[in-house]
Amino acid sequence: MLQGSSEVFSVGSVTEEYSEKNKNDCRMLTSYLCVSDYEGILSLDLRHMTMMRIDGVPFEIIAAKIAAECSEDIKKKYPEKMLRLAYEMYAGGMAREYEKLMSEIADMIPCLPVSQEEKAHLMGEWTIVSVLPRIRDIRYVLGKYREAASLMQRKSRVIDSADSFTMGQNGLLGVYLMEPGTADDLLPLIREAVGLYSSFIGEAIPGADILYEASLSYYRGNLNEAKQLACKALYLLETTRQDALQISAGELLALISIVQGDVRGFGEAIDYMKLAADRSVNRPVCRGLVELIRCGLLNSIGAYRETPEWLRNFSFATGEYGCGPFLDKPLAGNVHFAPVSYGVACWYHAQYLFLSGQYERALAISDIMLELMIGNNRCIILTLAFSALSACCFKALGNEKKARKLTEQAVELVEPDGIYIMLLYFDSLLDGMAEECFKKKRMNFQKPANFIKRTYLNGVDLLSREYVKAGFPDSLTRREKDVASLAAQGMRNVDISKYLCISENTVKAHLKSIFEKLDVDKRSKLREKLK
Repeated sequence: MLQGSSEVFSVGSVTEEYSEKNKNDCRMLTSYLCVSDYEGILSLDLRHMTMMRIDGVPFEIIAAKIAAECSEDIKKKYPEKMLRLAYEMYAGGMAREYEKLMSEIADMIPCLPVSQEEKAHLMGEWTIVSVLPRIRDIRYVLGKYREAASLMQRKSRVIDSADSFTMGQNGLLGVYLMEPGTADDLLPLIREAVGLYSSFIGEAIPGADILYEASLSYYRGNLNEAKQLACKALYLLETTRQDALQISAGELLALISIVQGDVRGFGEAIDYMKLAADRSVNRPVCRGLVELIRCGLLNSIGAYRETPEWLRNFSFATGEYGCGPFLDKPLAGNVHFAPVSYGVACWYHAQYLFLSGQYERALAISDIMLELMIGNNRCIILTLAFSALSACCFKALGNEKKARKLTEQAVELVEPDGIYIMLLYFDSLLDGMAEECFKKKRMNFQKPANFIKRTYLNGVDLLSREYVKAGFPDSLTRREKDVASLAAQGMRNVDISKYLCISENTVKAHLKSIFEKLDVDKRSKLREKLK
């Protein structure tokens, strides 16, 4: 497990330690459910029950049951609570049920026995909740928020200050960048959308726009600027209840720490994310998000042996409640999987497969995801990640032509915005193909690409030695620990040589020395010895 200053909690821990308010609401809800008292249920505050379990049943399933069985008269009495149920269903991954209820509420509002002003306000509330399926399209969201603001008569009663403005990973750039060449244009749109959302919840959200700037600086390789902005965003966001954004700031600081080889900063960033999740009103969601991010960070420093079983065996199409990072959410991309996390979970799974030498499987997943990420599902950062990973898979399988073509496509994606740092992470596995493409296109960076690449690889190596190889025998040299770690994980000599940028003969020489020092004669015994 990850060692050092960060305490790593298990997937199962996301089910524990709800707030006292959550516990009281759950007790009341349980008593009303026993007698099917839906009016009693709707009299409760139903906010912040996302992915909670009531007597073992996920709340989104309870919300769908209430929506299906509740009488029309009761629904008309509690339209805002019905909107909250729709919000919880979508957050829990029940998209079809969400769409059905939202359609029903839209038809119901004009017929309610209330004033025209109240009907307008309710349509404003409906409009806010209606953006959830396209929450990553900031232009669409902004248009809807403007529409909602023109209708709202007061602060929202459906969402509040603890409902995150958005949820995503790798900073807000990973959430909102859907088209190449638009990175700089998005900032004013985000600022306006944050301002409108603040008016809905009655609380300012300082720092969200700065977090976006920090994310953009990181991907452009401006690491000191990125760190300064991320720290500023983190401090400002601590004055809010926007826990998911605080976790996103912590993740960005962890990524910066990897590149800079900052072991202490890496551990502190993970600790901060865990603390933000622990104190959140939305603990199941936030703890699941941190667990998912932790998997990605471990992969990034070569600790893929610590990948949990649910992510190793991730499935696209099937899944049951009982596994995964989000309060017993399923393994897979069925209708119940948390929408904000599906693509990222697929990426971490594919990354694990590649790092463990399962190139054909990693390539298959990358191909599927690249086909899925079109239209409203477009995400430049994930598209870039899967394109680069596919190139690495083809390179490892000996198909240089396809590897080069995919690398060129990845460079085309990053060129308009200069967000090249992720490609440099893969470039050592591609024998410098990406850097060649950069030079061919005469791309101008604030710092030379080869400098950033060396810094990145040195940082990864330092973090890897600190967290992954800390328990290795002292008799092994630094490079022998690197080789031993990869060999014990099942990598072939040729793959180790590519991963470490050394010759295959050098790998063989290191393995001979390792076997002698540890008194073993084959890799299976090496694996047992290192355990």
